Amino acid sequence: MLEIKNVTKSFDRPLFKEMSMTFQETGMYVIVGKSGSGKSTLLNILGGLDNEYQGMIEIDGQDIRQIPHYIRKYIGFIFQQFYLIEEMNVKENVNLISYFKRIMISKKEYYLERLKIKDLQRYKTAILSGGQKQRVAIYRGFIAKHPIILCDEPTGALDYHTSKDILQLIEDVNKKYGNTTIIVTHNDAIKDMADRVIYLHDGRIRENIKNTHKIPAKDLNW
Repeated sequence: MLEIKNVTKSFDRPLFKEMSMTFQETGMYVIVGKSGSGKSTLLNILGGLDNEYQGMIEIDGQDIRQIPHYIRKYIGFIFQQFYLIEEMNVKENVNLISYFKRIMISKKEYYLERLKIKDLQRYKTAILSGGQKQRVAIYRGFIAKHPIILCDEPTGALDYHTSKDILQLIEDVNKKYGNTTIIVTHNDAIKDMADRVIYLHDGRIRENIKNTHKIPAKDLNW
């Protein structure tokens, strides 16, 4: 179980103030809010990428800042900005993550086929389109079967049909491995596939509600 306990985060002004929230071990969570509401910052804190905050983030009762190799053990991250090394090809980018996290790549062929990037493995990421880079970033986020998957605008650079395919993949992985999947998005339609929907407004949780009319990703429309 992942818990936010009285977290306060400030830049020039407070972004969060004593925020608290709980994510169960299994479930799909979608966080929605306008640009500047703190969605991506919250994801970075949950993922251990930003440790400059007051309060605690706990997993199974332990402060994540006290867990050795927290990111390597627990977190699969799909970044909005991709964070691919453009001098490397697709295969090298993924293998680099595998090396640093000391993991074996799981279900490689399945993801390559599902994401339609099997033929791109030898291409330098610098020459890929935005949509292709996004699919590579998603592949990289899934390879290790982490218990927590954090998705920052996972469909941001994709067309409608590819977005639907990616959301179905995220849904399938969540169901198969029973992980905690947290999606940050500005696309209001994506919330309909969630188990719970969290609305952020001006750094505060405006609503945190159970979705009693969950829709499969394949049936989403926008």
